[in-house]
Amino acid sequence: MKYIFVFIALAGATVGHAQNSSRDVNYWLKPEHKEELNKTIEKYSNDPARYASNPDCINAKEAKKKLFKNKFISN
Repeated sequence: MKYIFVFIALAGATVGHAQNSSRDVNYWLKPEHKEELNKTIEKYSNDPARYASNPDCINAKEAKKKLFKNKFISN
């Protein structure tokens, strides 16, 4: 019984950490995160099935689309 409580506590801490570690689209749009954005996109592009529902992956891709649109529209 004691092990069940330990397992639940560890599982809850892990889930909470995973949810808090995602970055929103505005984070990725900042110029100081451009290199990190490109590395993140490359990482997730190499295994899209694994990362398809990952919040960082989704937000990074959306930010990349917005950056592309802004560049295309401004030129």
